[in-house]
Amino acid sequence: ATAGEKRKRSKEKDRAKRNHPTRPDPALFDAQIVAAAWGSRAAKKRSNREFIFKRKTYMDGLQCLVTDQFYRKEAIPTPSEFEFFRLSQVIPPEFIKHTTDVMAARRLEIGDSVKIVAGEAQGAVGKVLNIHYTQAS
Repeated sequence: ATAGEKRKRSKEKDRAKRNHPTRPDPALFDAQIVAAAWGSRAAKKRSNREFIFKRKTYMDGLQCLVTDQFYRKEAIPTPSEFEFFRLSQVIPPEFIKHTTDVMAARRLEIGDSVKIVAGEAQGAVGKVLNIHYTQAS
């Protein structure tokens, strides 16, 4: 093969690598899937909600981590990311509520048309004039 053909094949391999991600799609821990792939004794059951697999703890399908790097105001997931966490019994309900409030406020922009869904003005239609943290008016 000529040098030009080798470069062309190398470029094609690089392009193929970029088009095929190596990471799987995100998913919650599932003991049944682990048992099918690793054997029935691979995940140790602590309770109906908690499992140990490869020395890592999973609760409600989420890996439990101990960290001091927790910044509540910076944790603003996309709606698809939030789906993994919203039903977890481990996360305090007030944190889930705060996160949904922040997510909703982040999606709105000044000038957006809105419909009031709760409170005295329920059913009214208007435009967003101002956004302050989690409140739009």
